[in-house]
Amino acid sequence: MTADRAELAIQLGATAVALAERLLDENGADEEQLRFLEIAHEAPENARAAYDEGDYARAVHFAQTASWSALKAVIVPGGITDEEIRDMVDLANGLYAEAQVALGDTPTELELTMFTRAGRLIELGEAKVAEGNHRGVGALWRGAVISSWIIG
Repeated sequence: MTADRAELAIQLGATAVALAERLLDENGADEEQLRFLEIAHEAPENARAAYDEGDYARAVHFAQTASWSALKAVIVPGGITDEEIRDMVDLANGLYAEAQVALGDTPTELELTMFTRAGRLIELGEAKVAEGNHRGVGALWRGAVISSWIIG
């Protein structure tokens, strides 16, 4: 595990938390969602501490915990509804379109790589949910988070 990869994971984890906060502010949150959001908030701090100690694998683990806890806060632990799936597809595609604009004329190699990855994740997620596999929401979320990171 490299320091650069761990740093990117931490940034993506923090982006996931910010995206979840934005969505919950728009739609309101119940106690269970707030509990998951609290876990999501703690994880980037733990990731940064692990990074500072040079434990990059642990830093990535905590960063990923932030992202998944943020997703759980958004979709409510009781299970995802068809409406929430449609909303996640719309969110991912909307952020992806915004990310394409945000790339501008001179994107970095990392930005291009991440943009391509976001597109693939969104395609994968859409295909899975079209087949009735709700786990496709995870790929949609990751694509949305990456897109949001690119937007800045």
